[in-house]
Amino acid sequence: MKHMTIDSDTRINPLSEIKIQSNLSKILTEIRFFTVQVGLLSCIGLALVFIWK
Repeated sequence: MKHMTIDSDTRINPLSEIKIQSNLSKILTEIRFFTVQVGLLSCIGLALVFIWK
């Protein structure tokens, strides 16, 4: 029974593929935003370190 349910779940469905693609693009934009924030914070941190020295 378990094997059958896994097979039915993994069947290719265009709607689910579109959903997966939209989720991936959302995740990618979030990761991009996060990396930009981290970069800005690290730059500010380096500037503060140089100022304190």
